[in-house]
Amino acid sequence: MRSAKLDQVCAAAVDLARAAITEVDAAEIGAHLDVVAEGERLVTHYFACEMPGYRGWRWAVTVTRVSRSKHVTVCETVLLPGP
Repeated sequence: MRSAKLDQVCAAAVDLARAAITEVDAAEIGAHLDVVAEGERLVTHYFACEMPGYRGWRWAVTVTRVSRSKHVTVCETVLLPGP
């Protein structure tokens, strides 16, 4: 099985991904840590979590776009334990 290719339009949507985390105050969302290709035109952005009690956790925001479009949409946001 081959790895998914990183979609550059979705990968560039860091600000959109950060803005999608609405569960907490913006100050509790840390640095952009990584972007990972999940499938065709589907990527997950990872951000550090700065909430007290969640040291090492990270926010994950998955975004996508339709073929030939530059419009990126948010699929989901979730808070995950770190590696």
